[in-house]
Amino acid sequence: MSEVIKTKINPNGRVVIPLSVRKALGVKPGDEVMMRMVEGELRIYTTDGALERLRRELRELTAPEAGATPADNKTAPAGSTPAASPSDSPSLVEDLVRTRRGGERTSWRA
Repeated sequence: MSEVIKTKINPNGRVVIPLSVRKALGVKPGDEVMMRMVEGELRIYTTDGALERLRRELRELTAPEAGATPADNKTAPAGSTPAASPSDSPSLVEDLVRTRRGGERTSWRA
């Protein structure tokens, strides 16, 4: 689904997620979703979607580089966090690890 859907923010700051989007995401009333700001956009993830993205990012962080030897791909010590990504916005992995460890969430940039 890549169509643009226009909606309004009510006086309490709430946004209604249209039925077609809720169906596409497989969410129903009472389900939790995750939100984050990325490059001026609000992105809403289902828990399953966030977990899949987390798995994908972890695979990318731990995948051996082309031409690397086994000695080049040492596992990081337990308790360490992945290196910061080169982009302005932290990865979902970094943000979730920081939150899980009781740290402050990354300030969301517009």
